[in-house]
Amino acid sequence: MKDPPKPDLSVHKQNSNQYFIMNYQLIQNHDNILFYLQGQWHEYGIDWDGPLPDENDDYAQVEVPETRNPLSEDNFHELVQTIDPLSASESYGADIYLSVVSFLSELAASSN
Repeated sequence: MKDPPKPDLSVHKQNSNQYFIMNYQLIQNHDNILFYLQGQWHEYGIDWDGPLPDENDDYAQVEVPETRNPLSEDNFHELVQTIDPLSASESYGADIYLSVVSFLSELAASSN
């Protein structure tokens, strides 16, 4: 009767020492990448090897049509006096936006 095969204790055809060294090198590279990104965060997402934009590209300019203010002058003045769009926000301005929505909802309810 044959002995059962011994389990392969290697990982990816590497012994434990090789595997430890490979992971140690990965960790060192990971730390270097994090250090680099912390110093270069303002360049995140820029592909320096990517193509340059075409100077004659029709989509290079965006034209935003003028819109009229749907509020009356008095209501707009009240909105500006009530809500400061540049005030400090813990939720990236979502609370300011909701304040404006609430203001406009109350204004619409009172005019009906």
